[in-house]
Amino acid sequence: MPDSFKQVMEEGECCICGGPLKGSHVNFVNLEKIATWSFPVWGNILVDEPWQRAMAVLCDNCVDEEKGVIKGEVKRALEIRDGAPVYHDVDELEDAPPITKKMVDDGERKRAQEAADSQRETLHIMLDDVAPYATALRGIPSAEDINAKLLEQSKYYLMLVNEGYLHGLRDPNDPQHPDFLRQLEVVRRMKKRTLIVYVEKEVSIQDLEQLREEFMQGIDVYDCIPMGEDVPESEIKDALKRMLDG
Repeated sequence: MPDSFKQVMEEGECCICGGPLKGSHVNFVNLEKIATWSFPVWGNILVDEPWQRAMAVLCDNCVDEEKGVIKGEVKRALEIRDGAPVYHDVDELEDAPPITKKMVDDGERKRAQEAADSQRETLHIMLDDVAPYATALRGIPSAEDINAKLLEQSKYYLMLVNEGYLHGLRDPNDPQHPDFLRQLEVVRRMKKRTLIVYVEKEVSIQDLEQLREEFMQGIDVYDCIPMGEDVPESEIKDALKRMLDG
């Protein structure tokens, strides 16, 4: 048992019946109430909420282990402060809003963008390593940092394709959709040699085939290589060098 729970289980009370917790298992229950403290709390990993949700702890008598349900109504939420239990009346806590599909979708897009930012930084480091003028290649799709003039002036185009990029191209309601289309149009019009680097865990070969068929007609694709845990960085560097040399 973690040290932070020991005092609670020795001295604490059940959040349903008020009886002692000593001798019981650690029976935590998630509450749909907003916690104004830092521990213990819970949250849904699929969404990006600005708050945490409260929890309660129950004695064994108030839990039906066979049915997996609690017996009675939770009256208090638990805060552990300096190792000691502090209780909050549930009725005085603000209700947490229900988790909606939009919240889940927004959270997925945010995580995809964060992953893309991390992958983009890795590629930038690799570009700096393979060529002193590698900044001319930095046409990596990004609605936030794309520089149209640099894209038009560069000879090459490096395209990072992940789940977020595919969604941005396919969904006209995605805020990055017009920027992605504009970038591809510049690449097509300026006849730029393009290297596609795709994230293996998020993008399938079928996704790439559909991408090229629907959005990349007329674009000079030099090569298409994976990026993942099992793919050494040397493969991407070698592809960049070959494109530069060619």
